[in-house]
Amino acid sequence: MKRLFLIISLVVILGISSSWYHRYTSFDGIIWGESEKIIEVAPGSTLYGFFEEEFHLSDPLWKYYLKKHTPSDFKLQTGKFEIQANATLEDIFQNLQKPMYDSVQVTMLEGWNIFDIDAYLSNEWLLQAGDFIAFAENDFYPLKKEFTFIADAETLEGFLYPDTYALDPKNITPETIARTMLKNFQTKILPPPTSPLLSKEGESGEGVGGGFNYETLILASIVEKEERNSNERPTVAGILKKRLNEWWMIGADITVCYPHKLTSEECKMVVSKYIGEKSEYNTRTMTGLPRTPIGNPSFDAISAVIHSKDTPYYYYLHDTQTGQIYYARTNSEHEENKKKYLR
Repeated sequence: MKRLFLIISLVVILGISSSWYHRYTSFDGIIWGESEKIIEVAPGSTLYGFFEEEFHLSDPLWKYYLKKHTPSDFKLQTGKFEIQANATLEDIFQNLQKPMYDSVQVTMLEGWNIFDIDAYLSNEWLLQAGDFIAFAENDFYPLKKEFTFIADAETLEGFLYPDTYALDPKNITPETIARTMLKNFQTKILPPPTSPLLSKEGESGEGVGGGFNYETLILASIVEKEERNSNERPTVAGILKKRLNEWWMIGADITVCYPHKLTSEECKMVVSKYIGEKSEYNTRTMTGLPRTPIGNPSFDAISAVIHSKDTPYYYYLHDTQTGQIYYARTNSEHEENKKKYLR
């Protein structure tokens, strides 16, 4: 009996030791695996408190691991630091030795095209007018090796993820801005195996809605501007996909201005001027999708295209006073809605 007790005790001790060992060695790998992270170390912060607050590491074994693996000459500095994606403890210690300069905050809105971005950056005195457009249309080829998903793209339109960015004021160029936005696109949009941007079958496919692909991106850039309400976007996306599949014209007014390199606000003033013009973008006079995206869509718009809603509708319009959307099955129903809501 005594021997059995000793054996059981040994098994328990070995089990606990094994569990501790696996937990301890787990800290050898990546401890921050999401997107890049900007953190600020406040005066009086302790190293252990910093890791607990910023990386949610509070395991007692972690405290021991941190003590054993902190470089002897390391001192926690105050200031802002950028922590890279997929960072190990060694990476984080290196990042914490490189404080960031006071950054310049810029916000790129959802649906903005490269002409909007260029106008915004020049109005903020960050770039010369036209410089960002030139890079996004003609000079971005050096980035194709770094970002293989733009290898076949003729423009960066569609890939410049709308978000708020912190820019290094000592290194603001069209290339650095584009690289930052492409990294964000890569992190937030390109689908890993479990991404909600994959199709229902769980893999990317051909054509619009067959998972995430370039055609999906083009249609999402239209949906982004056609419908602002997230709840209605899957229905609008479904209508546009149905028109495409049945060889109808998409008929989206917001596509007509793109060849004229206009900002979103400029386009609103002259849509009627170009509505009947034939081009590779005007979905009022052509079937199929525009040649490229017409803006830079959000995750929400891309997801709406991939997970669109099947309905009996072919038409929609918005009340000019309330913005409420109304659907119709037939052209006659659509004409009735025009009489009621286009005032």
